Parts: sequence; structure tokens; C-alpha cells
Amino acid sequence: MRVPTFGEPWVPVIKSSLPVNQPYDLCVVAVRHDRLKAALKDVETNIEKATVLVLGNVWGNPKELSTGPLENRLAWAYPSAGGSVDDQGTFSGALLANVHVGTFETDPTTRQQSIMSLFREAGFRVEEHWDFQGWLWLQFVVGAGLAAQSLQAGSVERLVGSPVQLKKAILTIRELFPVVAARGIELRRFSAETAPFAFPAWLGGLILQTTLRSQEPVRTIWEAGDDEERHLVCREVLAEARRLQVPAPRLEAGESLFTPS
Repeated sequence: MRVPTFGEPWVPVIKSSLPVNQPYDLCVVAVRHDRLKAALKDVETNIEKATVLVLGNVWGNPKELSTGPLENRLAWAYPSAGGSVDDQGTFSGALLANVHVGTFETDPTTRQQSIMSLFREAGFRVEEHWDFQGWLWLQFVVGAGLAAQSLQAGSVERLVGSPVQLKKAILTIRELFPVVAARGIELRRFSAETAPFAFPAWLGGLILQTTLRSQEPVRTIWEAGDDEERHLVCREVLAEARRLQVPAPRLEAGESLFTPS
């Protein structure tokens, strides 16, 4: 199958049912994080032997999902991608040429190695992570900081277009890193992920704006998200900060924007 280029319409073949006990080799589960547990439950009862690839993020403990019938069958990856579906059912988004894969402080299993080979053969740049749980959680709070500031700005477009708003987003993200640390993650392991947010916030805002202006697919990923998901991500991170008694004043200040009345 030919892969469509950026900006080219593509009509996928969609099936609404999953035949039971077919000889699948691989099942890709790419759903919103709050729907992952239910999706895996459906898969474990319909697919007996296939490798199940979770392609996305998670805010809970991913190790708790790797039990029962799916034990030793799950593989984990995170795409550089984003998008959403409009009222007419049209999906708009982008997929970049790099993908992150990882384990939870263990050596890659044979299934995980096969997934990495599959991505490489398809032309993706594969980045491996030893502590994938910590890496995923950091991506989650970065997303929460950006989502919260996009709500404050009025839209993702206004956030992306303003170095001042991006500066505020960086400050919010900085205050959320301790939430991940309070969950038991050693942030020093992730200097490459946290370093871009250690620049002076005004400079970081300018760098982000320049990057987004020059890379349309990256900007599309940011702009094509789903407001419902942005609200959910903000609520969940704020709830965790409160549970762990980690101050998050910037996120808390915008609570009325992402909490149902």
C-alpha cells in the first residue's frame, strides 16, 4: 500500500467488527488513554496469539495492563502523531517519521524486537527507551501544560502564534515535572526530554514558535487535537498533583476552563 504524503486525502477501509480467533499476527490498539483498558479487554477475548501493540500514551500504570491473557503479548510504542475527527467524520492530522518504543526497565522481548524491526522496515526512525513509563508520563504532563495554556489563550492557533503564550505554557510544564517525580520517576534519567524546558521561558517560547512555523506537519499535530481530550488531560494531571500534594498553581488557575460546571 502506498503511504499518502502530507496534505493528501486518504480514505482508509474501516470495519466495525472484529472476527473472533482469526490468525492475526499483530493487533494495533491506538485509542485515547482513558479508553485503553476497555479496548484491551475487547482484544484479549477476540485475539488469542497475536502481538498487541499499544500505540499511544497512558497516565495510569502501564504495567498493570500487562497481566492476564495479554501478559507477555503486549508491546508499547508512541507515535509522533496527532489529529481529530470533525462533525462530518473526516480525520485531520499528521504522522511524522519517528516513533518511540520502550520497555519498563527490562530487555526487549522477542515481540518488542519484532515491532521495532517492523517500524524500521517501514522507514520510521525508532527511538528506544528503557524506562518507557517515565517517558510516557513526561509526555503526558507536557501535553497537559500545552493544553491548559491553549485554553487560556482561547485556541491552539493563538497559543502557537504567540511566544508570550508559549512562554506561559513552558512555565506550566515546568511546575508539572515534579508531579512525575512524585510518582517515583527519576527525572535525571530524562535530561534530553526536560532540557528544552530549562531555557529561559521567553527564549523557549521563541524557539517553539519558530519550530512550529517552519514545520507544518508538527504544527498540524498540535492544532488538530481534540478539546475533550485536552480537558481530560488537564483534569487528570491536576487531580494527581493534588493527590500527591505537589503545587501546580498555574494549572489550577485555569481549572474552570477544563472542568465541567
